[in-house]
Amino acid sequence: MPDTPPPRPGPAPEPDPDAPEPDAAASARLLAPGPPVQHDGGERPTAVDPRAATGRPVREGTR
Repeated sequence: MPDTPPPRPGPAPEPDPDAPEPDAAASARLLAPGPPVQHDGGERPTAVDPRAATGRPVREGTR
């Protein structure tokens, strides 16, 4: 009897659009609000690097 490879599986089944989410808690974590952002009074909020010891705003292009 010759060795033959197992048959290839068919295409993956289409996901059911009416099925409930597999992990609703993970989706809630993804949609949770992030950390607060400091606003310097300009048009855009200024991001603060949580690793910075001083808490000063982080400017783009600086280290």
